[in-house]
Amino acid sequence: MEPDALHLRAVNDQHITAIAAIVQDVLLLLSAGLIGWYLLETRKMRKAAEDQVFKSQELVAAAQRQVDASLAQVEAASRPAVVARAKGGLIEPPVLENIGNGPAINVRWSIPNSKLGGIIPYLEPHVPRVLPIGGIKPFFEAALKTTPNAASIECTYTSLSGWFYSSSNDYDFDGDRFNAKFSPGSRS
Repeated sequence: MEPDALHLRAVNDQHITAIAAIVQDVLLLLSAGLIGWYLLETRKMRKAAEDQVFKSQELVAAAQRQVDASLAQVEAASRPAVVARAKGGLIEPPVLENIGNGPAINVRWSIPNSKLGGIIPYLEPHVPRVLPIGGIKPFFEAALKTTPNAASIECTYTSLSGWFYSSSNDYDFDGDRFNAKFSPGSRS
């Protein structure tokens, strides 16, 4: 081959190599751009998935609050409420009565500062149960053991749905009656 032809061929090879290098650089730059775009889209998809999980958790929590509110409404509609009532006079023993709408289960009653107490397995609504304590005298005896002089009947019981309740029935010696205080109730 002639020297000019060799020189021309070498120049063409250099141009082809330079063009190939430029094409290769453009392709690498284009690949880098596509990979960057792909990473950005993947990040957006991950963020959207996280947001979706967060929203789903919020919906589940809201549904649970609705279920709890519904259960609380049902419980409130059938909640037992045990009170003590004086029947009048010193000879008549007091009675326990469930003034709520649902039955009271395992009613445990006691008179603090005395040995008197017991269990009533089932107390229907609005059906008084006479306590076997022999009149109001045990209240006077229990009251003398405290300062200031006070006596009460403490009750704990559960509802049919298993909620735990308590009531404290303080005896008013002047009015010959009981004043009841109730716990808000809790799940046992």
